[in-house]
Amino acid sequence: RLVVECGGCTAVSIAQSRSGLGSVEARNHLAMFGLKGEDATTPVRQLSAGQRTRLYFALEFPPGSSASLLVLDEVENLDMDTANALLDSLSSFAGAVICVTHDSDHLDRVRPRQVWRMKNGAISVSSTQSI
Repeated sequence: RLVVECGGCTAVSIAQSRSGLGSVEARNHLAMFGLKGEDATTPVRQLSAGQRTRLYFALEFPPGSSASLLVLDEVENLDMDTANALLDSLSSFAGAVICVTHDSDHLDRVRPRQVWRMKNGAISVSSTQSI
């Protein structure tokens, strides 16, 4: 919410002020979350909800962040570009991910070492080789 109320702030200016990154580094980081070109320099209040979501993710996971657990609930409800940017960025995430999804294609994109499935209250664990 604070990001949207920033007035004329851009994604780049917010990323720079929060992380201390230079302009090029901030742009490169934002691009990893799908905010490229003009999207990075458009005032935040003019960005779509999906673009603001990507900005939020970029700010929550700055370069070198030490987050070790990420909980995602129904990624399929995000717009396609945001979901793709998020799933692509998870391939380099070193921590654990709990992803609640009804779309098994998301599992293929993330390529987890283990998958825990809940069905009818029972949990089963499998390696990705058996998916």
